[in-house]
Amino acid sequence: MDSPLHIMAVLIDAGADPTRVVMAHQDVFSDVNLVRKVAETGAMIEHDHFGFENTQWGGLGSPGIGIPTDIQRMQRLEQLIAWGYGDRLLVSHDICIKPWLTSHGGKGYAHVLESIAPRMRHRGFSENDINAILVDNPRRILTLK
Repeated sequence: MDSPLHIMAVLIDAGADPTRVVMAHQDVFSDVNLVRKVAETGAMIEHDHFGFENTQWGGLGSPGIGIPTDIQRMQRLEQLIAWGYGDRLLVSHDICIKPWLTSHGGKGYAHVLESIAPRMRHRGFSENDINAILVDNPRRILTLK
């Protein structure tokens, strides 16, 4: 399951600036080395299922794809930071259906700021790493050139 690398190759071959590409849903790929290779292309790596830990989805029908827990997502971020990719990380909570809203029993839009950021601090993420992931990296990728 190396489709992110194929996508990056097509984009780069077409002249895209890889540092302006966000590869979303990287938290569902179980192979951290695949995600590392995507980061090596220069792309931003987004882990965007924070708050979604429904184990009934299992492997989504494809080998190498699964739904990790928020703890596993944070562990992945820690590994990518240790490898030097902290400046390419983005996080989100892909709220796209009603059940994920707090008004319908989900974690809601504030989950990353109210739950994940404090848990990152508790796990030992530096303030610089948290600020990069939540402020600096999104600001850089969302600024038009």
